Amino acid sequence: MLVIAITMIFFFANTFIDGNFFSKIISVSFNTISIISGTGYISENFENWGNYASVLFLILMFIGGCAGSTTGGLKVFRFQILFKYINLHLKKMLQPHSVSTSRFNGKIISEATYESVMSFFFLYILTFFISALLLSFSGLDFLTCISASATTISNVGPGLGSIIGPDGNYGILDSYSKLVLIATMFLGRLELLTILILIIPSFWKN
Repeated sequence: MLVIAITMIFFFANTFIDGNFFSKIISVSFNTISIISGTGYISENFENWGNYASVLFLILMFIGGCAGSTTGGLKVFRFQILFKYINLHLKKMLQPHSVSTSRFNGKIISEATYESVMSFFFLYILTFFISALLLSFSGLDFLTCISASATTISNVGPGLGSIIGPDGNYGILDSYSKLVLIATMFLGRLELLTILILIIPSFWKN
């Protein structure tokens, strides 16, 4: 997936990047790996690489790395399981009485696993939208609200736009916005469920 992302960004952005072929590949690879792994380093302002690159970088913020890694985001394995569930659901629509199963790493995926992944997806996207909405109350522009919410819940670092983009920083944001982003980053870093379960009354009764 990483190779595909680098190839796609390079294909559409290479005309906007200065240097020879090798230096362009290095630049695209470094910034792509940094975004998807949550490293937080940027060597160039990728917003100058065209709108396509900016949109793809925003998508990569949500994906994150592999299971068990220290990256943020939804993680690649959850997307794999989600796509397998969609494929399985489509098969059942075509053949309602058939018995079909999907496998991940050689093991059959249980219904509980599907439910867990879909619940996490829902909570992740819901938290992202709530965070973006709260940021909008401070008067920030749409792009800053969306990218700031995405980059903090995924613990990426740089966002998009003139304020928090590759050439900007979070220092000029007001205290309210910083508190919202801190809370979003905290939830994203601990993968939501670990924190949200603490607000369920039955957790404390047990």
